[in-house]
Amino acid sequence: MIGAFKALGDLAKVIIGFLGGCLLAWAATYAYASWRMVPEAKEAGALEERLAWTEEQNRARAKLEADRQAAQSRVDEIERAYHERDQARQADMAELEEALAAERTNATPIPTPSPGAPCSCRPAVSRGVSERLQNIGRAAAPRDRPAGAQAPMR
Repeated sequence: MIGAFKALGDLAKVIIGFLGGCLLAWAATYAYASWRMVPEAKEAGALEERLAWTEEQNRARAKLEADRQAAQSRVDEIERAYHERDQARQADMAELEEALAAERTNATPIPTPSPGAPCSCRPAVSRGVSERLQNIGRAAAPRDRPAGAQAPMR
């Protein structure tokens, strides 16, 4: 029976030696691969990731540029509308100044009232000037009723 244990002990030593050799061979292969083969794969992976990152950056830049151009076109449209409104306002003001100048040249003198007669005063602003002033003051909203029409009662 002792011989059987001795045979098992020898078998265990052989198995342990075999496993130790396999472990040593694996460690040597891993070290060689780390030293020689992995850096190439690592560099290839890094290059691939760098290319992917660069492509993503280019897409982001293109999107930002498109957003910037869209915002700039909106700003340009708002600016154009502002200048159109400003030109229309300036035209209205010039028309009003012309009407005021015409009113001054065509002004009739105020008659002096006789004692006991009712007051006869001319209007402070003529109808044409008054309508032009209304148009300038209400340029933002279009008129929903013709000029001279009375306001609806509420």
